[in-house]
Amino acid sequence: MDDFNETLEGLEEKISEYEKQLTLVRDEIKKYEQIEDQENEQLKNLKKLECDMLEVINLTRDLIKYKKQNEIENDEANELEKNEENQIQNINENITESNGLIGRTCSFIYENKKIYGLIENLIVEKNVKQLIVHIFETNEKITIPKDYVHLNEILDESALSENNQFQALYKKDGHWYDCIISKSKGDSYLITYIGYNNSEYVKNDQVRIKKKKKIKEIITPAGYKIPENLIIKENDSLKVKMKKKKKRIALKKKQKNELINKEFANKTQQWRSFHEKALSKSKHLLIAHKKVENIENNNNPSNFNIRRKFDYNDNDE
Repeated sequence: MDDFNETLEGLEEKISEYEKQLTLVRDEIKKYEQIEDQENEQLKNLKKLECDMLEVINLTRDLIKYKKQNEIENDEANELEKNEENQIQNINENITESNGLIGRTCSFIYENKKIYGLIENLIVEKNVKQLIVHIFETNEKITIPKDYVHLNEILDESALSENNQFQALYKKDGHWYDCIISKSKGDSYLITYIGYNNSEYVKNDQVRIKKKKKIKEIITPAGYKIPENLIIKENDSLKVKMKKKKKRIALKKKQKNELINKEFANKTQQWRSFHEKALSKSKHLLIAHKKVENIENNNNPSNFNIRRKFDYNDNDE
C-alpha cells in the first residue's frame, strides 16, 4: 500500500479528500433513492462505492493512528537511547576523572584544621561527586564532596637541580618534615628525613619545596634595619661576633647609600618640578607683556597714518 509510506500530513489531506468524495457519492445516492427504484444498477454501484470509500477512510484513519503511535514510540526510544548515551558518557567521564584523582594526595579542612590524606575512590551520590579519602593523621576513611578537596602539587624533577630545601609528608602522622632527596624513580622520590636517619620512597605529590621563613628585622635608633640573626648575643663566640659585626657594617653601608640615592632622586625631582613651573610661569608673563605692548602701540598717536583721498576700497560703495 502506497499510503503506508505517506507522511501524517499527507494521509490527513487524503482523508479530507476522501470525505469530500464520499459526500458527493451520498448526494448522488439520495437522488436515485427518490426515484424509488431500489433495483437500479447505478444505485447499487454508488452504494458499493460508498462502502469501499468508508473502508478506505477507516483504513487510512487506522494508518494515521498507527503512525502517530509509532512516532511516539520512536521518540521515546530516541530519548531512551539519548539518556543511555549520556549515562555512558557520564560514566566514561567519571572513569577518566577517577583515574586522575584516585591515588592522589590531597588536603582539606576537617574538624577546624588542615589535614592530609590519600584519595581512594570517586563516587556520585544524588548528582554530587564525592571522594573517599584515607586520612593519614587519624588512619580513618571519610566521604567528602570533591569541591572541598585541594590536590597537592606534584614536585617536578627540575626543582632538584636548584638550590632548594625540601620537606616530605610522613603518612603515619600527616605532618611535614625536613628531608633530603636522593633520587627519583617513576612518580616517587627516595628521601631521607633529617634528624631521623630513616629513608623511604614517597609519591611526588608528598614532597614540597620548604618555604623560607621571613627573618624578623630590628630597627636601630639610627633607622637601620638589621636582621635578628645578626644581633650579637652574649653566648656567641668571638669569631661569630666578628662575622656578624662585619655583615652589619656592610648592611648599614648599603642602606646608607640607598638612603642617599633616594634623597638625591627626590631633590632632583623637586628641582625639575620647580624648574618646569618657573619656565611655564615665565612664558605666561612674556605673552602677557607682549599683549600689553601691542595695545600701547595701537593707542600711540605717533603710529597714526593719514589716509589719502583715493585710499579706499571700491567695494565700500
